[in-house]
Amino acid sequence: MLKIGLDAREFQQGDIITGIGRYLLNFLEFATVNKPDYEFVLFCNQNTKVDLVSPNLKKIIIPEFLTFWWDQVQLPSYLRREKIDIFLTPYFKAPLFSPCKLVVIINDLIPLLSGAYRNPRSILIKIYFKYLAGMAVRNADRIITISQHSKKDIMKVFGVPEEKIAVITLAADRAFRQIDCGLSDVLSKYQIDGKFIFYFGNFKPHKNVRALIEAYHKLPDNIKEEYRLVIGGKKDRYGQALFKLSKNLGLQERTIFTDFVYKEDLPYLYNAAEVFVFPSLYEGFGLPPLEAMACGTPVIAFKVTSLPEVIGDAGILLNPCGPDELAKTIAGVLTDNVLKRSLMEKGLFRAKQFSIEKMSRELLAGLR
Repeated sequence: MLKIGLDAREFQQGDIITGIGRYLLNFLEFATVNKPDYEFVLFCNQNTKVDLVSPNLKKIIIPEFLTFWWDQVQLPSYLRREKIDIFLTPYFKAPLFSPCKLVVIINDLIPLLSGAYRNPRSILIKIYFKYLAGMAVRNADRIITISQHSKKDIMKVFGVPEEKIAVITLAADRAFRQIDCGLSDVLSKYQIDGKFIFYFGNFKPHKNVRALIEAYHKLPDNIKEEYRLVIGGKKDRYGQALFKLSKNLGLQERTIFTDFVYKEDLPYLYNAAEVFVFPSLYEGFGLPPLEAMACGTPVIAFKVTSLPEVIGDAGILLNPCGPDELAKTIAGVLTDNVLKRSLMEKGLFRAKQFSIEKMSRELLAGLR
């Protein structure tokens, strides 16, 4: 029996689950059923919560008080004790001395390559990231990444041979689908009334949410009256700056910052939106546009990094532009029902090309 270990610290207690957390959970749900001859061992810390139960799934809690000690001392000891054959980690800070085969997932090199981070703290993070990620890719027996763009970045920055990297694209959860009922209850929870333009994600500088707020400001008054701007994502210091920008532009009555969005509510928000706008300037993959397309929501994004791989011709891809052009494109989708219907149909078809089954089978193949 092949024993596959997995760093499960992405599964934190509470309702927040990261993109890579969803990726791993979908994989485990598929693999534990379809590979009963494999044993999956999850290495957790005291904050980890995994509800998945299976005869071939084992969970081990290793208390974490110092992350470096957990990564480099405690974890290798447990890998040896459990006789793990392959260890899969979603972190670049992988064990430097692994007693088994090591597979590292590197989604992107945003801390290194995004031009949005130029302050002294970001420079230190870049040095830290490049050192640890460099060690991880050199030590890994296989590297998994989520787009051809990220693969090229990893090859260029770290000099990794192409055959060492497998590209395994993400997939939207099955919950992201067209929904006809229950929308009003979810909308009222977030105090959303009427039609709206939607963004969901974090507010880090490379997400470029500022551009969307400025574009909304440029929309004709009659469109702003009909459509509100809903910005979904947990508030942080970057979010506070965006809230201030909205207020300074006189948009506080037309803009809704949802703060934290519960994962079970997100499909309803996508479904209720008239258009999903994703102005990010750098993505390792770009899961929110895929989720929006799976819900039948028209997508507008910038033609950068991995986003053309995800969206294809199923959404509107713009070269990075100013607020006037972005506003014009948003208005075009909102006022052209034929275009909106075409984008909905193309998006639904496109989203089906990224299935959880395909992703999981490819990841299993990469591990073998």
